[in-house]
Amino acid sequence: MTEKQTWSEWFGIDGESKRAKAEAKQHELDEKHERAVQELRQLFLETEEGRLCGQQLAKGGEFGPNGTAEELVSDAYLRRWLVARDWNVQVTFKLLVNHAGWRLHMTPSGYVEEERVRRELDDRKIFMQGVDYEGRALTIIQVRKHFRRDLKETKLFCAYILDNMVNLCDRKRNPQCRLVSMFDMTGCALANLDAATMTNLLGMLGVHYVERLSAMYLYNPPSVFWALWNASKPLLPEVTRNKIKVIDPKDLSELRACVPPDGAPH
Repeated sequence: MTEKQTWSEWFGIDGESKRAKAEAKQHELDEKHERAVQELRQLFLETEEGRLCGQQLAKGGEFGPNGTAEELVSDAYLRRWLVARDWNVQVTFKLLVNHAGWRLHMTPSGYVEEERVRRELDDRKIFMQGVDYEGRALTIIQVRKHFRRDLKETKLFCAYILDNMVNLCDRKRNPQCRLVSMFDMTGCALANLDAATMTNLLGMLGVHYVERLSAMYLYNPPSVFWALWNASKPLLPEVTRNKIKVIDPKDLSELRACVPPDGAPH
């Protein structure tokens, strides 16, 4: 025992006590979260509004082409939405009810038909790169090929891309279907920097594709980008800001730590 140690520290009693308190606190938190899941599940099972929500989500393709309304009340699905709203059951319920209406309006056939986004697809600015090391769907967007169009059409295209990314995920390695996007800004000009589209994309991720975004890389941005970025960055929630990384082409170490070589710029 050193002069600075107490007898309880020397025998490890304080350490054990701290561990016990931490475990008890975690157990209490786990129980609280489990109660929230059960309470939210009951709202969807026992209310007309909740049952309608499940039907709308299934018809709108929320759970994939063969999905059913029962998937709404699965642990994984409810937990993902509860996490996004800090485990507030009533707020999460209202959010999901609104989301179901949006989903059915956006994709009444269960998916976004290619003909509805043909102009955007013909630009050939989006490239699906398969999955990364963690099973997350990876998409590269060549910003220099993007030009502002009707915002409604752009929102529909964002939904088309996000739905396809979710379906692409490796669900064994990535059961929550987290997504990674890389905006390749090489050679882009001011005309290609569409703040309205980016704002709406981040809004969709925060309201309709909650807890899907794992990382967003902004690769090789031009000098004109920084004024827009510095103005918009403070407006983003901290959790979103932390997921957005600016990548200098001289240092690809962070990018290559998660993105396979064939999916990263050279």
